[in-house]
Amino acid sequence: MKKLLYLTSIVLLFASCESSKLIDPKPVTSSKPHTTNSTAPNAVNLSIADQVVNTTVSHDTLYLSYTEKADLIINQTDYDNAAAVHFKESFLTSGLNGIHFKILNNSGDYSYDYVDDNLNNVNMPAATTTVVNGKTMVKLHVERTFIFYQAYQSQQLAVQAQSMFINKTKDTITFSSYTFDDKDNDAVSLTVGLSYKKVN
Repeated sequence: MKKLLYLTSIVLLFASCESSKLIDPKPVTSSKPHTTNSTAPNAVNLSIADQVVNTTVSHDTLYLSYTEKADLIINQTDYDNAAAVHFKESFLTSGLNGIHFKILNNSGDYSYDYVDDNLNNVNMPAATTTVVNGKTMVKLHVERTFIFYQAYQSQQLAVQAQSMFINKTKDTITFSSYTFDDKDNDAVSLTVGLSYKKVN
């Protein structure tokens, strides 16, 4: 009986070791977009792939350059009747939360720690149209770069912070969007993965 228990414990030990090898500590990022599929009136559907942040260290400062890329798809009638389309990003569930950032605004100057969510005030490509299930839809492509930055007491500490970001495995970013006509319509939200890449 003791021999049987001993053999069983060895088998379980090897099985647990083998299964731990299958767990990849790196985040699984996908180039395939995550999408929402709301058919509610005035709904904005989002199509967004997992996002990537490029990290660099210069002297004692860590820079995290994040180019946001998202597609918004709206029924053409709803889009034509909307006074504005709003699009927001939330960094609350990421390591970027609370870090200072700058972003180019509509006038070509940098805004600090503020991003306009009204797409009327954002430089972006012209809207295009596409047909989905026989309905004409408007597609808006949002692409803008946030430059996050954090100074440390030394370059070594900045490099250590960079390594900490690169090793993050559970960061996410949540996007939400809604149209405004004579009122704010219900927002649609989507959460995607966020990973960090070392550039230098």
